[in-house]
Amino acid sequence: MEPFVVRRSAWRMWGVSLLGVPMVIVAIDLLGRQRLTEKLRTLLFQPDATQLTEPRETVWAVALLVAGLLACAWGLKELLSPSKVLVADEAGIQLKIRGPLARPHHLAWEDLVDVGSGTVDDEGDHLPVVWFRVADGALLPDNPWGARPIDDRTLAVLASDWETSHVAAAEAVSAWALSRPQEHELEPAPEPEIIPDDL
Repeated sequence: MEPFVVRRSAWRMWGVSLLGVPMVIVAIDLLGRQRLTEKLRTLLFQPDATQLTEPRETVWAVALLVAGLLACAWGLKELLSPSKVLVADEAGIQLKIRGPLARPHHLAWEDLVDVGSGTVDDEGDHLPVVWFRVADGALLPDNPWGARPIDDRTLAVLASDWETSHVAAAEAVSAWALSRPQEHELEPAPEPEIIPDDL
């Protein structure tokens, strides 16, 4: 079988990173002639009663500029080369859940007990996830990025920013798992925090 790869949705990440553009514009304006911020100040406040040139505004402007530039650079990188968030191949599964600069987390096929898709409730929002149940909870990272532990052996990886749907990704990983020698009997989907999809 060919490796199955899921990447982040480049356009969605680029859209999020566009929020960095106004941050850069406002920061440059605060550090420069303050034309935009001065107009905004005169519209919202009494010009004689406010001041924008205090040292703390300069510090905030520098921080805003750095954050905006990082967001724009990250968005451009994701547009040109979207990150692989899930890879299923002969060696097992690699998940990008250890942070933006860390290596992917590896799960061998013999350690995987079950996989599926569903949604998790996040303050009223139902977020799509692909969940993985392993034979030993020690195989899962302690503080995963973009994922949440459901129980001591089950990890739900958030899939809302993936280019592939969570259902299709779970089916593809399941197909890979079923093509491998079975080390463990399949177990039912974790309940009640994951709402299974009707496949």
